Amino acid sequence: MFDTVQTSLVNLWRDREPREQVLLAVMGVLLGLFVLWQFILTPISNARSDAQSALITAERDYVAVARALPQLSAPTTLSGPQFTQAVFIDAARKRGLKPSRIQPDGNNNLSVWIDTKDTLALYGLLNDIITQNGAILARASITAGANQSLNAQLTFTLTP
Repeated sequence: MFDTVQTSLVNLWRDREPREQVLLAVMGVLLGLFVLWQFILTPISNARSDAQSALITAERDYVAVARALPQLSAPTTLSGPQFTQAVFIDAARKRGLKPSRIQPDGNNNLSVWIDTKDTLALYGLLNDIITQNGAILARASITAGANQSLNAQLTFTLTP
């Protein structure tokens, strides 16, 4: 099979005029140079700068994690009462938020729905009850609603 293909290509080459052979040879050389440049030389020349930027990013991330690690691994002391439904309602009221629905289930979970325009109050509430009351945020779905509002559906795990 290879012999037939080779024979047919040789015959095709011989059937061309010398001017056509020169044009085809020049086209082949230019095509080879393009492939060499595009798929071999350019990636090799870019690899070093890409690796350097990846290294710089990795080193920066390592420094940030190394700085935060003592704080993250330190035992936390809660400054408020243990997280319950009443504690959540009180913390939301202090932040000026009104949950539209609070639904405890039988599996020690508390589902809460909040619609608000105050992004900082919502995230501040989450920060307060997690850091001060030891709330465990099991699931959060926060989406942008109409008129620049936030629709949050939060599920907390209550500690027994």
